[in-house]
Amino acid sequence: MHMATSESVVVQAPRKSKLIAGLLGLCFGVLGIHWFYLGNKKRGLTQLILFVVGILLCIVLIGIPIMIGVEIWAFVDAIRIFTGSINKDSDGLPLKD
Repeated sequence: MHMATSESVVVQAPRKSKLIAGLLGLCFGVLGIHWFYLGNKKRGLTQLILFVVGILLCIVLIGIPIMIGVEIWAFVDAIRIFTGSINKDSDGLPLKD
């Protein structure tokens, strides 16, 4: 006779690196890559769309302020990650140092 046991297995996702998130923000921040890495797809997609719209509108010079704004946003995000102001991923797990 076989008795079933109910054991629950908890699998915890690996923590994201603060250094990698910050470097992604500095190098590829205008594309929103750091937000995708941290699991925040909406912010990442917003930043990516604004970047593409800015590129397309640069032909008529309207996109230049959009591009500057996205670049400043990405730079500020990277600084916030490095200083610990952004210290959790989208699941609420703390970033590892």
